[in-house]
Amino acid sequence: MMSAVLKPFTDNRQEIFLTLLSQQAAIPQNNAVWLSKIMASWLCGQSVLPDYLGLTPAQFIHLTKTYFPQTVISHQAPSGIVLDFQRMLEKEDLINLFQQHARSDNQETGLIAELIVSACLGN
Repeated sequence: MMSAVLKPFTDNRQEIFLTLLSQQAAIPQNNAVWLSKIMASWLCGQSVLPDYLGLTPAQFIHLTKTYFPQTVISHQAPSGIVLDFQRMLEKEDLINLFQQHARSDNQETGLIAELIVSACLGN
């Protein structure tokens, strides 16, 4: 299968969502639909998530290669939103709180916690 290159600010979020979701059929993931929706909104500039989706560069690479292996996705937020470094201590505390109350402690849970906290800290 050929790689897809999704252009930022495409006005068809549903088309991007379906493209991303179609790649996950071979990888049964609990959060496939939600991750595809989050990524589609972010790629359309309709998200408060900053560059790298608020993840570390390594987490972003893992997420895109694992969940969207056939799509080239830039790490830059199409919305132009950048991480607010003044809130990093708050972010760390919230991630720890999420992980303490998570059902399981695996890499997917960690990514979801990071995404939720990053979105909550957005403007």
